[in-house]
Amino acid sequence: WEALILGPVCGFGCAMETLDGVVLPMVIGAVAVMAVMAMFDYLVQRSEFMREQMMTKSEYKREMKEATGDPHLKGALKRDRKQMLTTTSGPGQATIIVSAGSALSVGIRYVHGETPAPILVARAKGLPAVRGMAKKSGAYEHSDPDLVKALSRVAVGSYITDDALIAQIAPVLQQAAVRH
Repeated sequence: WEALILGPVCGFGCAMETLDGVVLPMVIGAVAVMAVMAMFDYLVQRSEFMREQMMTKSEYKREMKEATGDPHLKGALKRDRKQMLTTTSGPGQATIIVSAGSALSVGIRYVHGETPAPILVARAKGLPAVRGMAKKSGAYEHSDPDLVKALSRVAVGSYITDDALIAQIAPVLQQAAVRH
């Protein structure tokens, strides 16, 4: 403080001493206070930003639904899969038997309103197996070697969803509906 009071008396030579003694500590103090305030402001702003970025419960549910799928749809698919696993495949379930002569035959199940698409329920090779399949099911029999060959790529127990196969099966389904 002495330098500040004696500054006007001593002239320019003392001004540098006054600057070193009074102004420099004040500037350093002001910078330190501003740094502390800046750090506090940064923490407050970051906290507010993070709070604003948090999702609400409804946003979180919507995000999860988009990421993993609709729970209602997943439940319906799970029920269908479970029903498919409990429904036994086999020649007794067939509503249509399509054969390629005595070499190979396949059993298809389609009941309007019960199954969403035709299901391949059985496959048999050899004349005794083909006759046994037809006897067990009491289903409509149809001979179409090309259709049997096309259906040989479909796994037993699987829905037949390929459009080309559906187009080949549709006339047979219509004939079976007319006959039964």
